[in-house]
Amino acid sequence: MPSKTIKVKFWDGLEADLDVHDTASRSLSVKGATSENPLRFMEIYANWPPLGGNARSGFVLDQSIHSFASPMSYEEVKAQFFPVINGVKVDIGSAIELPPFCWRDADVGKLAVSFTYNANAFYRIFRNLSAEGKIPADQVNNLVDRGCVLLSQIYRAGQHHVIKHINNNFNMFLISRVVEEIVGREVYSSEAQELVLTRQSLEEALKLTLEMNRYSVFEKMGFALGMGVAFMEQHIRQRESAVKVREEAQTSAFGFYSNSLAIDDRTKFLARIEAAIARNGSFRLTAILDDATETVADLLWMQDLMKIFPGFRVNFLVNTAQTSINFSTHMLGAVLGHPSFRKLAESIGKQFSVTKIHCPFISFQTNYLPVKAWAVIDQADSIYVKGANFFETCQFPQKDSFHAFVVYGPVSRSYTGLKDYDPVFVHLPEGQLGFVHNQNPREILNLKHLVQN
Repeated sequence: MPSKTIKVKFWDGLEADLDVHDTASRSLSVKGATSENPLRFMEIYANWPPLGGNARSGFVLDQSIHSFASPMSYEEVKAQFFPVINGVKVDIGSAIELPPFCWRDADVGKLAVSFTYNANAFYRIFRNLSAEGKIPADQVNNLVDRGCVLLSQIYRAGQHHVIKHINNNFNMFLISRVVEEIVGREVYSSEAQELVLTRQSLEEALKLTLEMNRYSVFEKMGFALGMGVAFMEQHIRQRESAVKVREEAQTSAFGFYSNSLAIDDRTKFLARIEAAIARNGSFRLTAILDDATETVADLLWMQDLMKIFPGFRVNFLVNTAQTSINFSTHMLGAVLGHPSFRKLAESIGKQFSVTKIHCPFISFQTNYLPVKAWAVIDQADSIYVKGANFFETCQFPQKDSFHAFVVYGPVSRSYTGLKDYDPVFVHLPEGQLGFVHNQNPREILNLKHLVQN
């Protein structure tokens, strides 16, 4: 396909000529979903004509969409669209760093890919709402456009203050708030996302525990990584049979249990626990977990360690907000009531504690963690953080920590120095960051470099 270059102005002082087809080819899918036109947000934000190909050629925004286009001040946007977290000031600006990077420090390539994420995320959410019968199927494309227009206006607020000072994590929150604003909280709540779908996938993951329990702690840690790319929710959304969903997930997850990881500190993690308990009689782990289905596997190996070491204690930081398909307090009852987690249920208040916190972002952001979370983190001997997004937004250099995730996407590749689908279980000792951002992509100190040195 021949190249086609078009100019896009992100804000005063940052504009670039982008190859349309190259940008579309690097489109970032959202949980396996990709819009028919991943450049749609770019078209609307940059006021381009439709770009052809799979764009809806000749489409004109209707008057109801234009009603969303009135200018907003930064204070108006902050009051209407920013999250509220008790005891935490949620703000953005030139003096506030949001890991892994604020968009003011991003190169145009990363911003262009983020713009394709916006179109795909809106498409995925509205398509799912249509599948649930909450909106008409023939309105999905129109609602995607409305979402793109409103998010564009938010970006421009305060002379582009928002787009310059958010990060990817904040952007994902804004997408969900925009959807809520358009269809109403009774149809879609940014703090109670995809509950039905997530519960269904959790039920299927719980059925896999009978098979998983036959394996060692070490192998279960591998399963937990593999479950992160099983996309059980996507298979359920496609109305595949329950048996097929479990088989697909099992193939994905179990493929990781014996494979070598790109970075593998599982042995170091287990040895650290054993040594601490031999020395002090106890080891306190604070756990920050990710998607509901992989959380099942993570809790299985943690439960095993509780059986092996009476002095092993876990404090699980659980979100009261349901974001995307992440584990939340809404899922606790199903897990603790399942026969495979009898030991966990019996250990509540002893070896297993649950600390409920409110965090409306898709991954915890260290800047916006409530005081209650910091108290649990400070008391821990080590922190265990699950998920690629959490690795990018939730670093704890002041504590000994372990991160487990599967690399996926351009940002993940840049900050790890690894390939898509490389599994990682890495130890970051106290004082050690997982990456060091640099505005020049070639100067980023990535995980692989820091671990090797």
